[in-house]
Amino acid sequence: MVAFLSKNDLSKYMWVVFGVLMVAFLSKDVCSGAKMILLAGKQRLSTQRRVKFFIGGTFLVSITLFILYVSAIYNKTIATSNTDLIINSVAILFIMEIDERVYELIENTNFVKMRIRKGIDDIDSNKSGDTDNKQDDSDMESLLSEFNAFRCEHEDQRIALEQQQGQINSLLETNADQKITLEQQQRSNEDQIALDQQQGQINSLLETISLLETNKDQRIALEQQQSQINALMETIGKLSQNTLLDKSV
Repeated sequence: MVAFLSKNDLSKYMWVVFGVLMVAFLSKDVCSGAKMILLAGKQRLSTQRRVKFFIGGTFLVSITLFILYVSAIYNKTIATSNTDLIINSVAILFIMEIDERVYELIENTNFVKMRIRKGIDDIDSNKSGDTDNKQDDSDMESLLSEFNAFRCEHEDQRIALEQQQGQINSLLETNADQKITLEQQQRSNEDQIALDQQQGQINSLLETISLLETNKDQRIALEQQQSQINALMETIGKLSQNTLLDKSV
């Protein structure tokens, strides 16, 4: 009865703290497992890797959620005060972090071993370096001579390329000048054709004017002939009247 009554010391606020602690430390594993499951659905990965991602992500998410559920049930059953609730939560989280800390320890140990091995190799290389200095110097001189020869050859090639580029530029300029000259000639030819057309039109107009003047002269001559004919007709009419009068007398 005393143990049962002591459970009433647990406050809702401490349960909220318990939930925050668990979520803060376990959400990383849940997110990692979810990412692995999402990677399992990528078509660009091989089938074997997709199966591994799916199985690993499923186990990681399942174990993390199971730990969260078991921790809540365990604390609800065992914890009799707020202090017990926090202590149990910290103990569970510590157990969850043991594997990662062991992994980090192994990595650090391997790093230290690699650094020690590298230092030993450096010492050995320094000892053997004195005997190889002369050979390194000769190799360096040969490399420098090969580099100088290569640089001279590259310089000659660069000069030849610059000369070819200058020739190409001059050809392009010549072609541009020729193109401009041809365009000017074409324009002059078009202007000449237009002038010839205008001259032909002027000539046709002059011929039309001359024909009109000729027709005008002919019309004037016809009018004069018509007036003469009319005068003759009047004269003939007068003569015929006089003749008729003489006959009547």
